[in-house]
Amino acid sequence: MSSTTTTTTRLLVIPLVYLMLVASASHSALSSASLFFDVDFSNASTFSLADFTTAGDAAFHGQRFDLTANAYRAGISDSVGRVAYAHPVPLRDNATGQVASFTTSFTFAINITDMNNKGDGMAFFLGNYPSGLPPRSEGGALGLCTDYCVNRTAGRDRFVAVEFDTFDDSWDPHLTYDHMGINVNSVVSVANISLPSFSLNGQMSARVDYNSSTSVMGVDLRFDRSPKFGSATPIFNVSAKVDLSSALPEQVAIGFSAATGASIELHQLLSWSFSSVAPGTGSPTDPGALASSNPRTGLKVALGITSSISILLCAAVVALLRALRRKHLALAEIQLESDARGRLC
Repeated sequence: MSSTTTTTTRLLVIPLVYLMLVASASHSALSSASLFFDVDFSNASTFSLADFTTAGDAAFHGQRFDLTANAYRAGISDSVGRVAYAHPVPLRDNATGQVASFTTSFTFAINITDMNNKGDGMAFFLGNYPSGLPPRSEGGALGLCTDYCVNRTAGRDRFVAVEFDTFDDSWDPHLTYDHMGINVNSVVSVANISLPSFSLNGQMSARVDYNSSTSVMGVDLRFDRSPKFGSATPIFNVSAKVDLSSALPEQVAIGFSAATGASIELHQLLSWSFSSVAPGTGSPTDPGALASSNPRTGLKVALGITSSISILLCAAVVALLRALRRKHLALAEIQLESDARGRLC
């Protein structure tokens, strides 16, 4: 019996250890392969301020991040600031050259009191990690680069951004006073769409998708509460082919920047979700279309996945234990029969 018990114990321990190793490896792979957060800055239970950094005039004020000076007062001109996710985001696998795909959605507000003196706008960006505010990046530089960077910038100032521009600079399209653009290491957009003049005012929602298979970045902008459109919520789109592998380093910072010059306005970040997958591992989790917002969705999905894996593992262990118990009882019965025959002989 001793040999049989030892064999059964080994049969039990080996699969259990294997399942534990698989579960641990799967969890580690999942954690390192993806990034997913979904925060509503008016709901303190959805985020920790430790996960975000600020620079320049940017600061958290109760239920939002103000990217530039947060009130109309003396000194609001030439204000510049950044809010960034505090942790590095893997972008490129240097061994394979593959680039991550990502989706991000955010709600923001630009508040203007004087339509004849508004500027300059704000941007979502990917740049060098850790995020730093470039010197002399106020005004039309939008907190992205030094001295406007009409020509392509390099080094630590490298960036890819989506700009929401409220001031018509010399390098802008000039069709209207407002536009949205995709920028690669320059304030001169590689693609842009002119928006109705004075429309970038009030609360808006945007979504940015990057597909690493096609290298296409697409942006949707919806006007939620804009004095320009009233109760209407029109959506505008722009897209461009962007080679992130050559434009940015292996890991990046993500965040938002904004600036004023001689003209002034307020720039506020209200909510933000971001989802990415490591290079070559599939498509990012969809944080939701512009029509909806569900804080903590990422946490719920993660918990759901973890719970499902746990249930499957538990079921597998229970089934294994039952099978081994039946086998053990059968072997014990055979041993008893053998002992009985031995005594009869």
